[in-house]
Amino acid sequence: MKKRLLLLLMSLLMVFPVYIHAEGMQDFLHFPENGEPVAFELDTEIFKIPQFDENRTEQLNRLLKHIHFSGIVSEKETEVTVSLDNEELFSILSFDYSGKNRTVFATDHEHYYSSETLEHACKDMLPVSKGETAKIERSQKIQQSLETVAGFLEKLPEAFQEKASRTKNTEKYRDYGTASYKIVLKLTDEEMNNYLQQFLKSSDTIHSDPYLEKLVFTGRQGFTLLYTEDNRLLKVSYSGKAFWKENDIRDIRLEWKTVHRNGYARDELQLRTPNEKRNARNNLVLSCILYREEDGSEKLTWSEETDSLENRIRKQGKLEAEFILKGNSLTGSVTDITKSDNVTTSETVLIDWFAPQHNSWTGTLEIISKKDKIEKAHIRAVLSLKAGISVPVSSGQPEAVYVNETEFSRITEELYSEILARILKLPAEDQAFIREGIPDSLWNTIVNTK
Repeated sequence: MKKRLLLLLMSLLMVFPVYIHAEGMQDFLHFPENGEPVAFELDTEIFKIPQFDENRTEQLNRLLKHIHFSGIVSEKETEVTVSLDNEELFSILSFDYSGKNRTVFATDHEHYYSSETLEHACKDMLPVSKGETAKIERSQKIQQSLETVAGFLEKLPEAFQEKASRTKNTEKYRDYGTASYKIVLKLTDEEMNNYLQQFLKSSDTIHSDPYLEKLVFTGRQGFTLLYTEDNRLLKVSYSGKAFWKENDIRDIRLEWKTVHRNGYARDELQLRTPNEKRNARNNLVLSCILYREEDGSEKLTWSEETDSLENRIRKQGKLEAEFILKGNSLTGSVTDITKSDNVTTSETVLIDWFAPQHNSWTGTLEIISKKDKIEKAHIRAVLSLKAGISVPVSSGQPEAVYVNETEFSRITEELYSEILARILKLPAEDQAFIREGIPDSLWNTIVNTK
């Protein structure tokens, strides 16, 4: 359960914090501040899921009207409570310290349990999209790399002044500006590797970057850096060989145009990384634009295309996102498309958020999944987020009792029996999802025994 719980919800609202340097959307997306915990309230509605027809889905939604999720999410601690008509059913707590994760299952405020089977058992109880969170985390790493690599490149001419060849240049680039001069650098792999290690150790390195940390240059390295009249880096071209894994040398080509100034930021990047045999690659085409209107509203668009080839398997991906901020309202969408083995899958997330006050959001989030062009699933969540209080084990909280698989199964069976008893108190039409397929005689026996 480590960091996955509602990470999708949080990541979508903080998906571009590294890229954005202007106020406004940055402030909106940076909640929570300094990694502070967030309290959430969540209700769900299902429009479509593969296993149910229209009637069955309607029955499920009548039951879901009574079910509510709430809790706390933070970097190292998570707590989720599931309630039925404001009565708590159970809670799941997760603590992650020093790389070790501990999960606790609470049937009430006095009974806490831990088990080797608990982690797996809890995964199916939570509103989590593991695959989507991985994609969002991937985009966050790319954004962090952009900022780190920009610092890496800007310092190259100063670090190798004796090898920097400077000439005039008057090329114009629409949306980016006009180049005034260019600097060409031809370096050895030893020079580049030494420079990289010094850069990573420097206090100016903003983020720990796994891409740069594992990168090793080999052979001759070539850079062409174009600057504007005011010494702003406008375009980067790079060619050279490098590897992240031994015996997997890549022939890297990079073209990157960039501009960042008040109220406006734009990047276009093409990265090609075929290996020497041309039977593997990890290519990336990226475009990102942030624009602020005169009325203070902001629009952010992100387009990311990936093309990978490994073990004769080709995978293509495209992530497109758009966010618009007007006043205290943030609307947007993220669509992730994957194509492999002639099968195309996609997931679109729509958000509509309002911030009534600082560190407080409320709104909706919809997730639509498709295979080829056929809609397979469509779910909407209504949720609110606000600054929360961390959830470490308190002095009044009982110590979790370790139980084996058999005992844990008995505990959960008893819990499900109690939950069923509470559901039987709901209006008859809201019990239809549970009652479906059960003969009246058997149903009456169940009701009479509860």
